[in-house]
Amino acid sequence: MNANNHKTAALLERGNWFRPWIPITLILLLATGLYLYQLGTESLWVDELISIHRAKHLERVFSDTRPLYHILLQVWMIVNSSDAWLRGLCVVFAIGTIFVTYRLGRRLIGESTGLIAALIVALSP
Repeated sequence: MNANNHKTAALLERGNWFRPWIPITLILLLATGLYLYQLGTESLWVDELISIHRAKHLERVFSDTRPLYHILLQVWMIVNSSDAWLRGLCVVFAIGTIFVTYRLGRRLIGESTGLIAALIVALSP
């Protein structure tokens, strides 16, 4: 058993399994709050309107662009079509990006590097 497995087992035994997740959870909550703050106060921008148009006309999207985002946006629009809701899909991707950045930084260099990288991404406009 390597050192990480011993450390994980010790945390589980003491009931502190959640402790290592507290810093990244706080960063993700901070980012979510920042991203959702006044999300629907401004009307949609031109690039957002273009994305919505492409999502509604997928047959044209396949010929000139990568369609995954537009396919997901079309499915997302089934639930609601308010400005804030439409922007919510990008918020989901942004939160996912922060978590992936944390995991990658943690795996390649270390825990503190992963947290710093995640915080930088979370605070980037």
